[in-house]
Amino acid sequence: MWRYQALLYLLAPVLFVFTAWQALRYKDLRYFKQRLGFGLSALPDKAIWLHAASVGEVITAQPLINQLIIAYAPSTVLITTVTPTGAALVKQRFNATVQHCYLPIDWQCTINKFIQTLAPRCALIMETEIWPHLYRSCAANNVTLITINGRLSNRTLRAPNWVKQLYRQALHHSNAILCRSEQDTKGFIALGADTQKLKTIGNLKFSAATPPSTTETHPLAKQAYIIAASSHNNEEMLLAHLWRNSIFKHHLLVIAPRHPQRRNAICKQLKKITTKVAIRSRGDIVNKQTRIYLVDTIGELITFMQFADIVIMGGSFVPHGGHNILEPALLEKAIVFGPYMHNFDDEARRFLNHGAAIQSQDIDELKQLLTDLINDPIKRQTLGAKAKNLVVSKRGVVNDYMREIQQCIAPLKN
Repeated sequence: MWRYQALLYLLAPVLFVFTAWQALRYKDLRYFKQRLGFGLSALPDKAIWLHAASVGEVITAQPLINQLIIAYAPSTVLITTVTPTGAALVKQRFNATVQHCYLPIDWQCTINKFIQTLAPRCALIMETEIWPHLYRSCAANNVTLITINGRLSNRTLRAPNWVKQLYRQALHHSNAILCRSEQDTKGFIALGADTQKLKTIGNLKFSAATPPSTTETHPLAKQAYIIAASSHNNEEMLLAHLWRNSIFKHHLLVIAPRHPQRRNAICKQLKKITTKVAIRSRGDIVNKQTRIYLVDTIGELITFMQFADIVIMGGSFVPHGGHNILEPALLEKAIVFGPYMHNFDDEARRFLNHGAAIQSQDIDELKQLLTDLINDPIKRQTLGAKAKNLVVSKRGVVNDYMREIQQCIAPLKN
């Protein structure tokens, strides 16, 4: 522990400056104060507390939060995040039905102040947040601590021994560790967690997935196309090469980059391959010569996925780690992703095991896979149906989490 405390002490100036910069960047004074352990007195005590670090964790936790609000009324549900974007999403999705606070930096003094001031009825920690002082303070103040949708990355499991020892000591203070998969449960065992506290429940993301709906007008309603959803740098070039010589003569390539502000850079790259590019924001019309359609707008990805014949998941053909495949699954789309899906390894593994998606090892293999799918509409329909059925069949996992939570904190319920 002394190494961790010394590291936090040495990093204190950096953390202070970063916190100030973030507060200025997002014009959020509350972020600055609460991350440093101030401005806590106005928050409710004895709350049902759930910590979701950022946007992804808030989205995953949403169905659970909704059930907590119902099950533990009139107790207040408190959500903590460590990012302003996460806070904004909490406000957008829950408005006044929950309270929000930024979790203080894991200094011993700030965390103890936070726990002792709020005296929460429980601490529900989403996914991978293992903060030594936080876990120790919860135990010292008799706060029930439960890990929800527990998962561990390979990076965590490969951490230096002294860091693993920190994790092991922190996990010793948990009351329950509820994991998303058997693989993650084994990871926690390897990290030294108490096997009696471990249980495999399932991936809460399946409950968080909701059927996408859109009433937006669709400019490609009469055009057959394949969409590269949430693509990243260099993926556009890799995919454009497949369309360079009109290999897929009857299908347009629609590119919807993860970051639409990259439009100019993408266009510059694509010009080296083809000039037959239409851009959504310019209102370009698709004609017989158009080979690529660039969706550089915000909020239209679902619309374009909904009418695609095939969805290629971006971030998976470059070492980014992939993106969420649950939304195209609920749209019953044939989904193809590349070799880099480590950010969504559990979902990818489940889809592959159920024959609900196809993984391509590289762009060359993708060419053949797309050719086969284009020529076999029945196979596309089968993939899409299996994908949707898989998500729908797993959506009840939130009830399993609620059951475990209530068993742990039932004595505290009014």
